[in-house]
Amino acid sequence: MNTPTNETLLPWRRVRERVGLGRTTCYRLQRLEGERAFPKPIRLSPGRVGWKESEINAWIEAQAAKVRA
Repeated sequence: MNTPTNETLLPWRRVRERVGLGRTTCYRLQRLEGERAFPKPIRLSPGRVGWKESEINAWIEAQAAKVRA
């Protein structure tokens, strides 16, 4: 799955594997502001969404940086 800019879109299953959080937790984190906010999905069809891999990677790195600080 690629967007016109060749950005890889991840389905929920792969996002869950990478972040280790449940769907409800991720949707709650999307409503936050700032660094803690989880990336919002992109609607692909009425029943399907995907997350930009670069945004997921950046979110993971931001969370890891907080732990290291």
